[in-house]
Amino acid sequence: SERCNPGGASGETDSKNEEPQARHGAHSDSAWDLWSDDGGLTRTDNVLWLIDADGLVLDAVLAADAPTGTAAAASERAAAQVAEAGHWTARDGSIPVGGFVDDAFCAHAVQGLSATAADASTSLQRITAEDNDHAGDWTEEPAASSWGRANR
Repeated sequence: SERCNPGGASGETDSKNEEPQARHGAHSDSAWDLWSDDGGLTRTDNVLWLIDADGLVLDAVLAADAPTGTAAAASERAAAQVAEAGHWTARDGSIPVGGFVDDAFCAHAVQGLSATAADASTSLQRITAEDNDHAGDWTEEPAASSWGRANR
């Protein structure tokens, strides 16, 4: 949407500087810049996921604004898909009985979604080099943005 991508930049698929920051100020030349036309992102619960042209899940993160509560049906459906693809679990590697629904979604999501800054000065961040496909791979609360750089 125009709100999410005000410069109309293209996503990068070949290199991290395919769409240089000099042309699109919101880009980082040291990170893969991807844009979504989805205007349905909320600050309460979301599943952010990357899929390839064949529909295969490449990576995912569940995000929430609180450790308990309800989750939107669309977020729960997406969580089921990424869990089935092996890209999200509880910290112990399991899938909650009944799936990532409501309190279970929130409890196993990366926290702080409502605290991320609209100006992108803070963000949720992966903090481990190894991807374990659970919330333990991520900061516990949003931190100062470090686009394209290692976070820790």
